[in-house]
Amino acid sequence: MSLQAIETAVLALLTEAGIHAVGVFPAGGMTRITRPVTAVALKTVDAGRAAFCQYLGQRWNETAGEWEELYGKQVKLVFTLDIFSPRLDEGGAARCRTVFDEIAAVLLSAAPAGLRVNGFSCGATSFDKTMDAFRCRAEVPCTAYLCAASADEDATLLDFELRGVMQ
Repeated sequence: MSLQAIETAVLALLTEAGIHAVGVFPAGGMTRITRPVTAVALKTVDAGRAAFCQYLGQRWNETAGEWEELYGKQVKLVFTLDIFSPRLDEGGAARCRTVFDEIAAVLLSAAPAGLRVNGFSCGATSFDKTMDAFRCRAEVPCTAYLCAASADEDATLLDFELRGVMQ
């Protein structure tokens, strides 16, 4: 699983919860939105040391018919959420905060497996003339737990995936 896949999992979770979320604005940007929309982006990734250094053990790969070595890594991520609410929306500027509260509730109750939400911050709401909408930026620091497998003696990592269930 790539970092893009982690971002996609967060987008899918928000969308399934009824929140209009996008990963990237269309070329040329968005203009004149008609309903609240949240742009989700991965702002920072702090992986510490470059290698997957925590040895987790072995597992039997049924498909390949061989043992794989497993390595783990904890990665700190920060997502930015740019929340826009149209000027003509009946909630106006306050609607940005309502959407933020909805997002926080979703991420706290059902974050993707292996992703732990560590907190939230929400900035002040301002007016964006280009979008003709109110806008506030929020940040969500998270911790992801990644697992990589190696099937040969030179320890070439095959792939990594988001692992675990947060409680």
